[in-house]
Amino acid sequence: MKIMYKTQMTRFYILALAIFSVFPSFAQEDLTDHGLWNSIDLQKKWKNGIAIDFEEEYRMRDDMSKTDKFMSTIDLSYKPYSFIKAGASYCLINYNHPGKKSTNYLEYWELRHRYSLYVQGSYDFYRFEISLKERYQSTYRVGVEATDTRANPKDLLRSKIELDYNVKGLPLTPYVACELQHSLNNPSGSNGLVEIRYAAGLEYEVLKGFSVNCGYLYDIDKSELVNVHVLTLGIGYSF
Repeated sequence: MKIMYKTQMTRFYILALAIFSVFPSFAQEDLTDHGLWNSIDLQKKWKNGIAIDFEEEYRMRDDMSKTDKFMSTIDLSYKPYSFIKAGASYCLINYNHPGKKSTNYLEYWELRHRYSLYVQGSYDFYRFEISLKERYQSTYRVGVEATDTRANPKDLLRSKIELDYNVKGLPLTPYVACELQHSLNNPSGSNGLVEIRYAAGLEYEVLKGFSVNCGYLYDIDKSELVNVHVLTLGIGYSF
């Protein structure tokens, strides 16, 4: 049993490295920051495959010294088969803008509306699950005009691949993930890869339906010229 467990964990590490290695990176000598993302998630599932999800998220930036965003999300999804899910979501974002030249770089709050459509497929093998999620996202910034260099709303295609491992005999699920974000409506016409996120973490099921999640995320943002190291903490309950 120990040999089988070690073999499966070795496979997990090999597959995790493979996921990270096949994707490009444009990390440069840009600004580096450290953030903290906290979330609380509540999900209701029905036997017909329909689920509704509510999430509240609080993010910090500037080496965890300032508020970055408050995000409230509602998500409706449908899972016709065990290996595929489709859904739509709306997110209300209150962004603590760091300021710009016209405000003498004083912080101010900016309201944003985000709409998403997605489809996700998954495949199980041994104690592993690999999934691919494709999401179309449109974010509208209230009070911000579109210009020749700035789109509003801003449309993205987000592609995320994730590998989970179900530890036998323990309520633990380690995971690794990589997400690529592509611009779809850049006014200059130069659409392409604008952001990469690498993530790794551990989910622990405290009780049936109740879980906690902690992880690390490395966000490489080409448009903002900043690379962010993020600690993620989450609490989830589904019923």
